[in-house]
Amino acid sequence: MTMKFETLLALSPPQELRALIQLLSVVFDKAEYEKLVRAQLGKSGDFSSREALLLNGFFASHDLWQLLMGCGCSGGVNTTTVSAFLKKIEEWGLVAKLDLPNARAPYQWNTKMVALFGRLGIIDNIVLGPVYIAQKYRQSVPSILVFKDGKERIGTGFVVGKGEKFFVVTAKHNVDPSDGIEFLRIGDADDVKYEPVGSSWTLDAIRDIAAIEVRIGKTPATQSPVTISLLGRAHLLARTVTLGYPLISSTDQAYLLAHGGELNAIVTSYLDKQQYLLISNRVAPGNSGGPVLDEAGLCIGMVVRALEGEYEGGVSKANAAIPSNELRAFIESIP
Repeated sequence: MTMKFETLLALSPPQELRALIQLLSVVFDKAEYEKLVRAQLGKSGDFSSREALLLNGFFASHDLWQLLMGCGCSGGVNTTTVSAFLKKIEEWGLVAKLDLPNARAPYQWNTKMVALFGRLGIIDNIVLGPVYIAQKYRQSVPSILVFKDGKERIGTGFVVGKGEKFFVVTAKHNVDPSDGIEFLRIGDADDVKYEPVGSSWTLDAIRDIAAIEVRIGKTPATQSPVTISLLGRAHLLARTVTLGYPLISSTDQAYLLAHGGELNAIVTSYLDKQQYLLISNRVAPGNSGGPVLDEAGLCIGMVVRALEGEYEGGVSKANAAIPSNELRAFIESIP
């Protein structure tokens, strides 16, 4: 079986993409970027006439190739690969293409946006894509183990940060003691252990959200707590990634499943008057409380339920998630 291109890209990215990630981490540091520009472009014949433009974030395609060589592409640059990803980061708003005839430096870095993506830790996500995102955040998505109706049951949670603290967030219906649920433990996620601080979950009074503060028992270099989105709502039909622990028949333990889909709608339920994201990702019991990530790896919502209804001729079912703005408000309300 031939490995999909996206999988190959995530597991073994070409040097151009590794260099692009490195370059983007330098762009918003003016002093470092100027140093790189002078080192890589200073010897070109037209540098003196373009110096002011280049030092202020303007560049041409051939300038980008040279800058990438200064960030690790020692054996040369595959210009086709670079051109494709230049278009991709342009779509993300990290670069603007100027519609000027005969421009000597027709591109300009959007340093504010690059800096924002850098602070959110998602520059690598937008370059390497959804397969990489699913791998990167798997350590931040533990299982939630509880006891109810004489059986051990499983749900999903995910880690968010607030200042110096970390919290595991999940769906309230996974852990609410008023429903006869006894919380047992937070499962390990790829050998990362999450130890609750205290035994009580903070429950939202209205929405299906709960959280508990945790200590991270082991923090490998690859540990990347999921970041609640600060960039607003995702666009309709944008690609989404869900991570969770659905029940799987005949398996020996709980497995974290990733599933790709898209955001189909933002709706309000007439039953609880609350807003939900509708996603096409395949989810099942056990997925509740898991994150819905966008193409940048930002959490845009949390899986909570399926909206079902019987109609003449069949049953309608849509997988629903609580939007990130509701999650963020809840997390910010916790002392």
